[in-house]
Amino acid sequence: MWNKDVVKEACRKFEGDESSIRLIGGTCKHVFEYTRHHESCILKLFPIAVKDRKDIEMELDWMSYLRDRKVKIPEVIPSINGNLVESIPILPLPFCAVSFRKAEGEKVD
Repeated sequence: MWNKDVVKEACRKFEGDESSIRLIGGTCKHVFEYTRHHESCILKLFPIAVKDRKDIEMELDWMSYLRDRKVKIPEVIPSINGNLVESIPILPLPFCAVSFRKAEGEKVD
């Protein structure tokens, strides 16, 4: 579903190494792993038609609230612009991207 150039553009927004990008899953094949400053990170892409920026920001606020209360969930990484959510208006499918530090543990199927 995702064009390689689109994924690379999203990765650049979070200071990622484009050569390290690999698809790891998601219901819409929208979750990728990449390396940022020698650290494994997660990149999630959301078509704006499916989930808009405000919805994503509300989810990230909830995650922040939970992290502040010591719930072990991944930490959100800000983009090079200081945003937790980056809008990428590439046509024909504008989307939003978010990034997280990779959590420890095993992938759940």
